[in-house]
Amino acid sequence: MALEIPVGATEGGRRSDGKVGVSVLGTDAVLAAEAGAGAYLDGLARSLDTFMATFDAACFTGPDAGRMVPLFARIERLASAGKTFAARRSADAEIHRESGHHDPARWLAEQTGETLGQAADTLALGRALASQPGVEDAFRHGKLSDPKVKLISRAVTANPGSESELLGSADQATVRQVQDRCARAKAQARSADEEAKRQEALRRRRSCRTWIDREDGAFCMLARLTPDDGARVLSVLEATTDKTFNAARAAGRRDSHDNYAADALVAIITGGAGHVVDPEDPDGGEDATASRRTSRSTRARVHVRIDLDALRQGSVGPGQVCEIPGVGPISVQTAKEIMGDAITTLFITNGIDVPAICNLGRHIPAAIAAALLERDPICVVPGCDRSDHLQVDHCHLDYAKGGATEWWNLVRICPHHHLLKTTKRFRLEGCPGKWRFVPNKGGSSGSDPDDGDGPPEELAVDD
Repeated sequence: MALEIPVGATEGGRRSDGKVGVSVLGTDAVLAAEAGAGAYLDGLARSLDTFMATFDAACFTGPDAGRMVPLFARIERLASAGKTFAARRSADAEIHRESGHHDPARWLAEQTGETLGQAADTLALGRALASQPGVEDAFRHGKLSDPKVKLISRAVTANPGSESELLGSADQATVRQVQDRCARAKAQARSADEEAKRQEALRRRRSCRTWIDREDGAFCMLARLTPDDGARVLSVLEATTDKTFNAARAAGRRDSHDNYAADALVAIITGGAGHVVDPEDPDGGEDATASRRTSRSTRARVHVRIDLDALRQGSVGPGQVCEIPGVGPISVQTAKEIMGDAITTLFITNGIDVPAICNLGRHIPAAIAAALLERDPICVVPGCDRSDHLQVDHCHLDYAKGGATEWWNLVRICPHHHLLKTTKRFRLEGCPGKWRFVPNKGGSSGSDPDDGDGPPEELAVDD
């Protein structure tokens, strides 16, 4: 059923916004249409209410319940779109005044049971979508969740020319991937002056707060840094965390990654080994001294991705990027400053003919390692957006079977999916941008990966 309620239709049944509505001859017809839509929605709500009253997920098999999840999610997205459009119209008509509410957001919050901030976001989204037909259409048809549509709408507001590109695969991408793409789109729309002002605003808001948790007495810390400073801190913290992890495992202790990161932070700031030392040897002896020396010698290694044209012209243009993977967009000027301050892995697009580099050993050359970081900033398995602790895997032909340590045979993959692949419960097929993670029938007895001795046809490089 498709029903469009006219609100001020003109002659011929065409509304002032150009859309064809129900032909109207007077107020009675408008009221009849509104009543029809209301009755239809009320029927849908009652039907779903009846269904949920007797719905018991425990009565279904796991696979059947799993198939219901995307259906419920689609209903949720469609309902959210309808609520947003109706809320926009209600605000335009100022119906909040009829009930004495101060503003539309407060009225909407009361109607939906949401917070005032959530209601205000819904109204802001509705107003923005009025000038974003592509985003509105995707939202209307249930292709975008609330978080995705809000991210894309804000990015399109800043960069109207990015609408088509951002919508291209948004329904398949994770929220984190959409966030990254939207951040790039907004960065592309900023002039050099605007980017400089943004960076300065971030610098002015930098902070580091500490306090004591009055519940258990724990020392707490919260920091807000500029992206480039954050990248430097993250680089040293991750490197020291890895060393902390290795030292703890060697000593037979097992803790969480967050535990190791906390120990690493203490070691970095104090120049000591934190909790890595043996509790029975508080001074830590030679191991602690070596750890302190290692902590002080650890330097930031920052990976910067920048298009060559952006580097030349000093600003990011349409379709270009200048960013620190895992952190976000930065200005070209900031990138240049980083180059002279930290140990920098600079990946200039089209600057290295990576596919032509060959290595016969297991060690990955620096050029290929940097290019892998650029090409695979997150786990290559579709739907996984994990970016931390990624492992390099020989994807098409395993190293133990003679697989080459070359660009075409390497990917970065998270530990979880790496384990599933190694135990042959799943296999990785395809190529960059077209990867498929396919379950093997029979679990660990599944077939081996491609046993060829060269790159797949789509990855082959001409001599």
